[in-house]
Amino acid sequence: MTSAARTAWLDPAPLDPAGILRLVDGDPALPGRALFTGTVRDDPRIREVVALDYEAYPDLAEREMRAICTEAAAAFGARCVMVHRTGRVGVGEPSVAAAASSSTDGAAIAACEWMVDQLKSRVPIWKEQRFADGGTEWAEGA
Repeated sequence: MTSAARTAWLDPAPLDPAGILRLVDGDPALPGRALFTGTVRDDPRIREVVALDYEAYPDLAEREMRAICTEAAAAFGARCVMVHRTGRVGVGEPSVAAAASSSTDGAAIAACEWMVDQLKSRVPIWKEQRFADGGTEWAEGA
């Protein structure tokens, strides 16, 4: 299956936010478009973060991500796509992207926000923080 035919997947390659947004284009009845990207950030409250290593249970994670996109499409009248990185992702790089097109900008924005909230609480993706001093620590998650 090509990425254009998918609604949700894990990807070890760097994300292309503009390309992900294009996947929800094409329907003139859905002119409102929104894109959310979450990037890896440093957390100075702990210590200097240089990267996150993301791990997932692929079959379950992608199945749940597709379910989230289906639910968002129904709830917001939207076309939805969601992608999450796996593997090592450096500070400043996108680790997740959610895109939606709907009849209004507000509905598209709400769909993206809802998808990301659901992803954080329902999808089995784990992250290990890598610090500049060489240490690591698993971050708490869902």
